[in-house]
Amino acid sequence: MGNGSYKKEMRIIMNSIFKNLPVLLSILSIVASSNINASEKLPAHDKLKPPFNVDLIIDDKNKRPVNRKVLGNNVQWVDHGDEILKRGELSFIEDKVTKAKRMGVTVLRYPGGSLADLYHWKDGIGSKKSRKKNSRFHGQGDDTILFGTAEFLTLTTKLNAEPLITVNIASGNAKEAADWVKLTNITRIKDKTGTLLPRVKYWEIGNEPYLIGDEHKELAMMPEEYARRANLFIKSMKAVDPSIVVGIPLRSDTLGGTPATPLQGFNVKVLKNMTQPFEYVSLHNAYFPYIWESVPDINTLYLSAMSASKFVKEDIEHTKKQLKEFFPNRNINIAITEYNAFFTIGKGKSDGYISSKLGALYVADMLALFSNMQDILMANYWSLSGNWFFGTIRQDNKLRPSYYVLEGFNRVLRGDILSIDIKSPTFKNKKAGFISKTDDIPLITAVVTSQDKSIRAFIINKHLQKSANLKFKLNDSVKVDSMKMQKLLTDRFIKSDDVDSKGWTSFEIIKNNTVNIPPHSMVIVEMQKK
Repeated sequence: MGNGSYKKEMRIIMNSIFKNLPVLLSILSIVASSNINASEKLPAHDKLKPPFNVDLIIDDKNKRPVNRKVLGNNVQWVDHGDEILKRGELSFIEDKVTKAKRMGVTVLRYPGGSLADLYHWKDGIGSKKSRKKNSRFHGQGDDTILFGTAEFLTLTTKLNAEPLITVNIASGNAKEAADWVKLTNITRIKDKTGTLLPRVKYWEIGNEPYLIGDEHKELAMMPEEYARRANLFIKSMKAVDPSIVVGIPLRSDTLGGTPATPLQGFNVKVLKNMTQPFEYVSLHNAYFPYIWESVPDINTLYLSAMSASKFVKEDIEHTKKQLKEFFPNRNINIAITEYNAFFTIGKGKSDGYISSKLGALYVADMLALFSNMQDILMANYWSLSGNWFFGTIRQDNKLRPSYYVLEGFNRVLRGDILSIDIKSPTFKNKKAGFISKTDDIPLITAVVTSQDKSIRAFIINKHLQKSANLKFKLNDSVKVDSMKMQKLLTDRFIKSDDVDSKGWTSFEIIKNNTVNIPPHSMVIVEMQKK
């Protein structure tokens, strides 16, 4: 199944970093010895102490259009498109499609993560009988491609999402990639009814060429070789369709102060050898905190996850600076083509925290970051369905907590993003995994939008035990007629693979400009202007 293969994939990815860095490993062994085992006991909400106070200052005159492409997602070709197709068929499980539509998926990436490195698209076109098998990548045999290019583009049509395709630079060639562009954009593909399927605007040249896995080491390439191939791919693909928007993957040497690639200097070596035009770079820099040593106590684990956005933002800014050094006259955007919470592998229940309320809080914090930043082209959650603990919709069609986060942001990210200033207390964390010790992390994160007479806010309270009294402060010219709020709560804060959440509460009326936000929770506030 896809879930098992991806679990193995992530372990291999981390091994590819650490096994090639002996010095790092010696450091990690020292760090690991100082950690204590995890406890799933959650500190109680301290109702005896007063809430902390927060001012959310909103400037509705300083705004820019919402970037709804941060609501992107991923789907793999294996396992019937991560269980989106009926087993053994080319038709969709429509109830899953309906649920996915409620998340407002705006960009859908295909054919996978590492799976793209062995994927040959011509094996997945035509009738079911004509389909061929491709490798599942991690030694689990081959799989017939049922979720091929036509099925992928059909799904993007059903979801009203922009397609993004990752081409096979590892074991494929430039002609194969150019032929794919020709099929989708020039020759065109039709669905079962004969209707033309959409062209593909966004293309990505490879998945994660900055890593070296234990399996398929023959696919590894040095940064200079990646740049050489990427130039050939881009030239061939743009010769077919000059209008396509192309991205290349990059990886900083460190993330959160920890070495993050065995190919140190990858970005510099690639960028100085790129001669063909590319419009964006793709980053997978938001899989945090990832604990490879002993799992720490829940307080440490929680605070590391809630401070991760600081390090993601720093890496984005660092990458932008590198791009300006090599291409000072070009505006090259950033795409986060994969992200999700990621805690452990092979450590029991903590593996499943990805799909817990804690994982959902992490996803919300990342979406708040991506929404508020400029020069972010898109962000693609990993992933849509199935796929170990990652999919928002589980294999059995039940919903995980991150589903409600994405659905909530779909409702909030409308119209314009407003400039905000949050006057909030801060917290300190402890080092855990990739997350370094730091302080001055705000306890409140928010995104505020305006559409017609509505102002909407998605707000996260990161305090583990205290509620927040948050007061809205708007321009004097803005008169609020009514205000209401709904909450995303759960009693099982770190339940592994949680599908018991009831989702968002019903809206409750707020009679003044102050809302009370429970600890470790999210709220959506809607205001109607007079």
